[in-house]
Amino acid sequence: MLKTDIKNQLEYECYAVIAVSSIYGVDLLQNNVKEARERLFDIFNEQYSRLSKDNRKENYKKTIKYILRGLNNATYIPLTEIK
Repeated sequence: MLKTDIKNQLEYECYAVIAVSSIYGVDLLQNNVKEARERLFDIFNEQYSRLSKDNRKENYKKTIKYILRGLNNATYIPLTEIK
């Protein structure tokens, strides 16, 4: 999605959650999976920081990290507050 297609930060955040939660991969080596998740978060964080500048939400970034860690055996998914 191009920056000009995003109307506001909330819309960007919603699309980012959808995108991140739609990614999946298969690897036999656990360390490869961990490294891939870290790289995906770094890409997300770089874009989010660049686009949101001073209005970054730390809880939102934690939510993205949680999604990338995987939802296996999850009892709840932390959500950020939408105002």
